[in-house]
Amino acid sequence: VLDAPGLRNDFYTNLVSWSKLTGKVAVGLSKQVYLWLETRGANPLEGLGEETITSTSFSPTVYLVVGTKVGRIVLYDQRSEALLDENLTFDGKGIVCICWMPDSKGFFAGNESGEVMFFRIDESTPSEPAICLKKTFKCHQQQICAGIAINSDGSQITVGGNDNCCSIWDIRDLAQPKLRYTLPHKAAVKAIAYCPWSKSLLATGGGSKDRTIRFWHTNSGTLLDTHHIKGQVTSLIWSSSKRQLVAAFGFGDLESPVLVSVFQYPKMTPVLQVLATVNLRALCAVASPDCSSICVAANDETVRFYELWSPKRDSISDFQQGGVLGSDIIELSEGIDKDGGLIR
Repeated sequence: VLDAPGLRNDFYTNLVSWSKLTGKVAVGLSKQVYLWLETRGANPLEGLGEETITSTSFSPTVYLVVGTKVGRIVLYDQRSEALLDENLTFDGKGIVCICWMPDSKGFFAGNESGEVMFFRIDESTPSEPAICLKKTFKCHQQQICAGIAINSDGSQITVGGNDNCCSIWDIRDLAQPKLRYTLPHKAAVKAIAYCPWSKSLLATGGGSKDRTIRFWHTNSGTLLDTHHIKGQVTSLIWSSSKRQLVAAFGFGDLESPVLVSVFQYPKMTPVLQVLATVNLRALCAVASPDCSSICVAANDETVRFYELWSPKRDSISDFQQGGVLGSDIIELSEGIDKDGGLIR
């Protein structure tokens, strides 16, 4: 457990990120971002001024992006921790979440007015990479709820909103993103996660008035299953080595509060729980570079680390056994056969 004085107790932020390249953890504390590494401790980033930090995100390669409450986006080299470029969005709305393309050449940023912006990193001058706004599109009527996820091949994103739904967009043509499906919930949607071993399987989690984890087939918009829980879902993380899903909880069960649960998919049987005190809640959570652990930002101004799986297990690249999507017809459409099973 790390002390994190100044960590905002705010559902609508994403203030931690964990680098796959360097192993550094970025934590936004009030108006400053610190990069923590177990071997050296925490270093503050320079150049952020007096703006409140609302989001941080490492790219799969060399970059770190920081978003602020007034709409400023700042690009860093995560290795040298040097400031590379910055961009102030035209409407001054807070940047609540950032999601990188798989190739690290661009990223999506969601803001408080329900818009998603796509930025490219211009590397034409290698020593001076620049942030270039390429597209802005309206996704929700209310603010983006600190949740954007992109699928493994970069063809689709899902965006969570404060208007009790999330939306799936076809982004194969980044110049003209196309709305595919709107997925209804009963509260704000922050927790969104594409399954790494079943590319068309999406998990979403609703807020305090919803308290449900839903599973969707993203190519058809079909609701596959629902699992009711006793807490506000703030993050969902799939295991890359097991058929398991981690959920982190905000406001929860007052009698038996839980901070983190690991469920066996698809039956959603709990296999591990991290208990909490009544007032402790998770604001957001991210996976470690080897997907064996998670880092949780909590409302008591702490950052907590939990090892959930063995780091030595091999990842599941593409799980093709029947039952993953819960529908014979949908599984056949995805090329999954049930070894002689019949559709009746």
